[in-house]
Amino acid sequence: MNLSSLVARRSGVKPALVALCAALVVALFACGGSGGANTDGAPEAGGPGAGSALPTQCTGACNAATPVAPTASGTGGEGNVTMYSTGASHGGACGYGSTNILSYAAIHTNVAAGDGQGPWQRGKVCGQCAEVTVLTSQGLKTTTVRIVDKCPDNHCGIDLGGTAPSAVMADGFGRYAGQWRFVACAGHPGVSDGAPTLNVKDGSNAWWSRVRVHNPATGVASITYQDTGSSAQGSFAFDATNVENAYEVPAAAVLQSSAATFLITVNYVDGTKATVQLSPAQLGAASASYPLN
Repeated sequence: MNLSSLVARRSGVKPALVALCAALVVALFACGGSGGANTDGAPEAGGPGAGSALPTQCTGACNAATPVAPTASGTGGEGNVTMYSTGASHGGACGYGSTNILSYAAIHTNVAAGDGQGPWQRGKVCGQCAEVTVLTSQGLKTTTVRIVDKCPDNHCGIDLGGTAPSAVMADGFGRYAGQWRFVACAGHPGVSDGAPTLNVKDGSNAWWSRVRVHNPATGVASITYQDTGSSAQGSFAFDATNVENAYEVPAAAVLQSSAATFLITVNYVDGTKATVQLSPAQLGAASASYPLN
């Protein structure tokens, strides 16, 4: 005896009606039931606006958003999007100097006022690219920039420069609501003015030297060294006290070493690497620049 007949016999309900109800229940579960519908207003994964907390369009003065403190995560952040320049990047706290980078930004140093909990972290985020999405009267506008500077303003989220402001600020320059996520720089020609290089800071010498990566493929996670003639190896410590966006070349182990050359490896945050082979003298040569392979 099947379930429908048993239920009908015990309840007095006609078997045909019970069978119909059972079939409807089975069909409902096969389709995912009521749990398969997206009823909370969030976008479906992979759909338009997926991963975005922004509405699809703003009303009122979109370029006069309320100043807010930014939020930050390991992958990006959310808050105000502003602008500070429309020319190429000529300076900035990352220490890149005068460049031809045409799409760039300054990133916030703080979350709450003065807490230092923003992504800046003494320039550790320098060179990282970010995809910035802005809420405008024409919908969401997106552009990609390279981080070259910091902004300590309590209400600064990300501050755009070069061609980036006009690419997203459809309602005129000003303060917008937006968000950003860190991405690789490949495929965005405006964020670079050449191939990646390892640059030695001005003022460096055979006893004190700092290096930084220009035009990195993405954010720099670490820099390591390996003596090409022995097993000696180690890392360049990130300078957390003196120079922003700089890695310290060890004086005794590298600069004063008798090694002929060292293999220098730049480890990017996405797991990729770039290398260059240099002598101790080259690593102490002020303002020198070496192509990364």
